[in-house]
Amino acid sequence: MMVAKDNNHQGYHGNFAKQFHKGKWFMVFGSSLILSCAGGSYMFGMYSKDLKATLGYDQTTLNTIGFFKNLGANSGIISGLIAEITPTWMILLIGAVTNFVGYFMVWLSITQKIPKPEVWQMCLYFVIGTHSQNFAATSVMISCVNTFPLNRGIVVGFLQSFVGLSAAIISQFHKTIIASCSVHYYYQDTRSIVLVLAVFPAIVSILFAFTIRGFEPSTQFNDTRPFFHFFYIATALATFILGITITHLFECHLSKFAYHLIAFLIFLFLLVLPLFVAIREDLFLWKLSEAESENLNVIIENQENDNNNNNKAEPTTSTSTSTTMYSCFKSILNKPERGEDHTILQALLSVDMFLIFFVSICGLGANLAAIDNLGQIGESLGYSKVKTQYFVSLVSVWNFFGRVFSGFASEALLGLYKLPRPWLVTISLFISVIGHVAIVLSNDSGLYIASCIIGFCFGAQIPLISATISEIFGLKHYGALLNYWHLGSPIGSYLMNVLVGGTLYDAEAKNQLRKIDHSVSLNEEVGELVCFGMDCYNFTFVIFATIILLGAFASLVLVKRTSEFYKGDIYKKFRENHKQQHIVWL
Repeated sequence: MMVAKDNNHQGYHGNFAKQFHKGKWFMVFGSSLILSCAGGSYMFGMYSKDLKATLGYDQTTLNTIGFFKNLGANSGIISGLIAEITPTWMILLIGAVTNFVGYFMVWLSITQKIPKPEVWQMCLYFVIGTHSQNFAATSVMISCVNTFPLNRGIVVGFLQSFVGLSAAIISQFHKTIIASCSVHYYYQDTRSIVLVLAVFPAIVSILFAFTIRGFEPSTQFNDTRPFFHFFYIATALATFILGITITHLFECHLSKFAYHLIAFLIFLFLLVLPLFVAIREDLFLWKLSEAESENLNVIIENQENDNNNNNKAEPTTSTSTSTTMYSCFKSILNKPERGEDHTILQALLSVDMFLIFFVSICGLGANLAAIDNLGQIGESLGYSKVKTQYFVSLVSVWNFFGRVFSGFASEALLGLYKLPRPWLVTISLFISVIGHVAIVLSNDSGLYIASCIIGFCFGAQIPLISATISEIFGLKHYGALLNYWHLGSPIGSYLMNVLVGGTLYDAEAKNQLRKIDHSVSLNEEVGELVCFGMDCYNFTFVIFATIILLGAFASLVLVKRTSEFYKGDIYKKFRENHKQQHIVWL
């Protein structure tokens, strides 16, 4: 990946607008907007009922499609490897194209504008469409984490929070468009969501494709201040979306168009408000650089003279290639210390990565399976399509709170008490067990509470594990390793969603059908199956809770293995490699 020189070190000369467009804080703003559209895979529950009904799928087939949707969204190894050799603008443009092609083909299929595709074709469309999220997330995460290495927990939590909130953001955008049609049929029809997913994220990625780039690592203490301001704005946005979701659930006397238009304008204002924080930060750096440009030039000149003298004094030495060559096998066995840069194979074959991957399968897989089934749970309990959309939006908001809270909280606890991040992963897993058990025991209102718990815990785990990987295995191959552990999520969702959830759902649906029509056999192909009541999911969520417990105990093992590492200064090498810059804020 190409690395640009940070304008903070070069001096902000010339036109401020031009410099701002190339600055790191505008990059952070653009990154937040890109990721606010990069969570389309979490919206599957909004339109899965129409997908199932239109194409005549049973629950097992629908869950199989859901697995491939998750596989595309989380199998980012390709994007990670591409990021090693291509600039970020190329990665974002590839993501925009794949996003549009994949979701547009799904929309053509679900609206029956093309002949009904085979199941494997529909799976392929979803893999292509959702895989675009990896291109967006990889380019953004690598650029920002490498630019702010000392605040990576905060950076990862802030950026990942927008992925969690993206389902609610896109849903609100969709509701405003549909409400403007003033046609009840279109308002109830969820298939148009897929068209929004095809167009909206692609446009945003193209607009900011040449904004996202790598900068020289920043070691300024005051970099945390603007991120906290971003955090306050993002929290206000999430709280606002939560408020309008709850308000709509209790009915609103405004017309649909007026209600959603007012809500959308406020929501749009909060979404672009971080731009003013970015302008303020870059304006301060620009003024500071203008005032100190002469001093900086003198320092640079002296450093160049010193370097020339040192080069003359030091004799050139040559080392034999044979003494520095290690075999591939030996280099894999001679793993560096935690915190040092690992090769991809060294990281993949380590016990720490195995534990992280297992935790991902158990924790993220079960929670993702639960989120994917929200639409079907709503259908089983008799919810309308509109109510199900708000139900999914509610989960998205708490997904956001989990991501942003875990990022900021883990950074604070790490700095104050040297608390390992895997500890918070373990806690989030134990709490998510409560959410799954609550679904089994809950009534309608309890289901909302359970969904908030699951959304929060699912969101919390992602930035925690992402930051942990960067700290244990280094930043050199962060893009590839980041996308590797994400594979555990679709694998877990397949095991629990298709092999467990789908099978049990279809069996219960056939049992209910047999009570009406005794001629129906349990082995008979019936087509679309609809199950009613929580009996469709009770045993499924008991199994989910048990598997999450296994993941929690595996996370405890990781805590034990990394506790000594986190007691030290995990950012020591960044402090040694870069001179600290103290800027006093007035």
